[in-house]
Amino acid sequence: MKHSRLLVVGLVFLGMCGCAPFPVPGDWPVAMDPDRDTASEFVEEVRGVDSVSDLTKQEWALLNFLSDNDRINEAIGKADDYGTHSWKIAEIYRVDPGREVSVLCEEGHRQEPIYFRYSPENKVWYRVGDFETPDVKAYPAVIVK
Repeated sequence: MKHSRLLVVGLVFLGMCGCAPFPVPGDWPVAMDPDRDTASEFVEEVRGVDSVSDLTKQEWALLNFLSDNDRINEAIGKADDYGTHSWKIAEIYRVDPGREVSVLCEEGHRQEPIYFRYSPENKVWYRVGDFETPDVKAYPAVIVK
Protein backbone atom coordinates (compact mmCIF):
# COMPACT_ATOMS: atom_id res chain seq x y z
CA MET A 1 0.00 0.00 0.00
CA LYS A 2 2.77 2.44 0.96
CA HIS A 3 4.75 1.71 -2.22
CA SER A 4 1.70 2.21 -4.43
CA ARG A 5 1.00 5.56 -2.77
CA LEU A 6 4.60 6.64 -3.42
CA LEU A 7 4.28 5.52 -7.02
CA VAL A 8 1.10 7.57 -7.46
CA VAL A 9 2.73 10.65 -5.88
CA GLY A 10 5.77 10.20 -8.14
CA LEU A 11 3.60 9.90 -11.24
CA VAL A 12 1.62 12.99 -10.29
CA PHE A 13 4.86 14.93 -9.77
CA LEU A 14 6.21 13.75 -13.14
CA GLY A 15 2.97 14.80 -14.75
CA MET A 16 3.26 18.23 -13.16
CA CYS A 17 6.82 18.57 -14.39
CA GLY A 18 5.71 17.78 -17.91
CA CYS A 19 3.25 20.67 -17.70
CA ALA A 20 5.73 23.16 -16.33
CA PRO A 21 6.49 26.20 -18.50
CA PHE A 22 10.18 25.65 -17.72
CA PRO A 23 12.48 22.68 -17.02
CA VAL A 24 12.15 21.15 -13.54
CA PRO A 25 15.26 19.05 -12.83
CA GLY A 26 14.57 15.63 -11.37
CA ASP A 27 16.67 16.19 -8.23
CA TRP A 28 14.58 19.19 -7.08
CA PRO A 29 13.88 20.14 -4.38
CA VAL A 30 17.39 20.35 -2.95
CA ALA A 31 17.96 20.91 0.79
CA MET A 32 20.42 23.78 1.38
CA ASP A 33 22.09 25.37 4.37
CA PRO A 34 22.41 29.16 4.48
CA ASP A 35 26.20 28.92 4.16
CA ARG A 36 27.75 32.35 3.62
CA ASP A 37 31.15 30.99 2.60
CA THR A 38 29.83 28.92 -0.32
CA ALA A 39 27.55 31.68 -1.61
CA SER A 40 29.85 34.65 -1.08
CA GLU A 41 30.92 34.69 -4.75
CA PHE A 42 27.40 35.77 -5.78
CA VAL A 43 27.01 38.65 -3.33
CA GLU A 44 28.40 41.05 -5.95
CA GLU A 45 25.60 40.05 -8.35
CA VAL A 46 22.84 40.71 -5.78
CA ARG A 47 20.90 43.91 -6.40
CA GLY A 48 18.51 45.52 -3.95
CA VAL A 49 20.75 45.03 -0.92
CA ASP A 50 22.80 47.70 0.86
CA SER A 51 25.06 45.29 2.69
CA VAL A 52 25.63 41.56 3.06
CA SER A 53 24.04 41.72 6.51
CA ASP A 54 20.72 42.61 4.83
CA LEU A 55 20.46 39.15 3.23
CA THR A 56 18.07 36.79 5.00
CA LYS A 57 18.79 33.21 6.02
CA GLN A 58 16.60 31.93 3.18
CA GLU A 59 18.36 34.17 0.66
CA TRP A 60 21.73 32.72 1.68
CA ALA A 61 20.31 29.22 1.14
CA LEU A 62 19.06 30.27 -2.33
CA LEU A 63 22.49 31.72 -3.15
CA ASN A 64 24.05 28.38 -2.18
CA PHE A 65 21.62 26.65 -4.52
CA LEU A 66 22.52 29.07 -7.32
CA SER A 67 26.26 28.58 -6.78
CA ASP A 68 26.07 25.25 -8.66
CA ASN A 69 26.37 26.25 -12.32
CA ASP A 70 25.18 22.83 -13.51
CA ARG A 71 21.95 23.43 -11.61
CA ILE A 72 21.49 26.77 -13.40
CA ASN A 73 22.02 25.15 -16.80
CA GLU A 74 19.51 22.38 -15.98
CA ALA A 75 16.97 24.96 -14.80
CA ILE A 76 17.19 26.89 -18.05
CA GLY A 77 17.33 23.75 -20.16
CA LYS A 78 18.33 25.53 -23.35
CA ALA A 79 21.51 24.89 -25.25
CA ASP A 80 23.46 27.67 -26.92
CA ASP A 81 24.08 27.93 -30.65
CA TYR A 82 26.93 25.42 -30.34
CA GLY A 83 24.84 22.82 -28.50
CA THR A 84 26.46 23.42 -25.14
CA HIS A 85 25.08 24.72 -21.89
CA SER A 86 27.14 27.66 -20.70
CA TRP A 87 24.64 29.83 -18.83
CA LYS A 88 26.07 32.03 -16.07
CA ILE A 89 24.38 34.25 -13.51
CA ALA A 90 24.57 37.91 -14.51
CA GLU A 91 22.37 39.46 -11.83
CA ILE A 92 20.32 38.44 -8.80
CA TYR A 93 17.59 40.92 -7.90
CA ARG A 94 15.66 40.96 -4.63
CA VAL A 95 12.21 41.89 -5.94
CA ASP A 96 10.67 41.46 -2.47
CA PRO A 97 13.50 40.89 0.05
CA GLY A 98 13.33 37.45 1.59
CA ARG A 99 10.28 36.50 -0.52
CA GLU A 100 10.86 36.99 -4.27
CA VAL A 101 14.13 36.80 -6.19
CA SER A 102 14.72 37.20 -9.91
CA VAL A 103 17.87 35.65 -11.38
CA LEU A 104 19.07 36.88 -14.76
CA CYS A 105 21.27 34.36 -16.55
CA GLU A 106 23.20 34.95 -19.73
CA GLU A 107 24.96 32.91 -22.34
CA GLY A 108 26.85 34.97 -24.85
CA HIS A 109 24.35 37.56 -26.05
CA ARG A 110 21.24 35.66 -24.89
CA GLN A 111 19.56 36.23 -21.52
CA GLU A 112 17.07 34.14 -19.60
CA PRO A 113 15.36 34.98 -16.27
CA ILE A 114 14.57 32.49 -13.51
CA TYR A 115 12.10 33.48 -10.78
CA PHE A 116 11.89 32.17 -7.21
CA ARG A 117 9.24 32.78 -4.54
CA TYR A 118 9.77 31.82 -0.89
CA SER A 119 7.12 30.20 1.29
CA PRO A 120 7.85 30.86 4.99
CA GLU A 121 5.19 28.32 6.00
CA ASN A 122 7.24 25.35 4.78
CA LYS A 123 10.65 27.07 4.30
CA VAL A 124 10.81 26.31 0.57
CA TRP A 125 11.90 28.42 -2.40
CA TYR A 126 9.62 27.66 -5.36
CA ARG A 127 10.49 28.30 -8.97
CA VAL A 128 7.70 30.19 -10.68
CA GLY A 129 7.19 31.33 -14.26
CA ASP A 130 6.81 34.99 -13.24
CA PHE A 131 5.66 37.23 -10.40
CA GLU A 132 2.79 38.86 -12.29
CA THR A 133 0.41 35.89 -12.45
CA PRO A 134 -1.06 35.31 -8.97
CA ASP A 135 -2.06 31.68 -9.51
CA VAL A 136 1.04 30.66 -11.45
CA LYS A 137 2.23 27.09 -10.87
CA ALA A 138 5.13 26.78 -8.49
CA TYR A 139 7.68 23.97 -8.28
CA PRO A 140 9.79 23.37 -5.16
CA ALA A 141 13.46 24.06 -5.79
CA VAL A 142 15.19 24.73 -2.45
CA ILE A 143 14.35 23.50 1.02
CA VAL A 144 15.97 25.84 3.55
CA LYS A 145 17.61 23.84 6.35
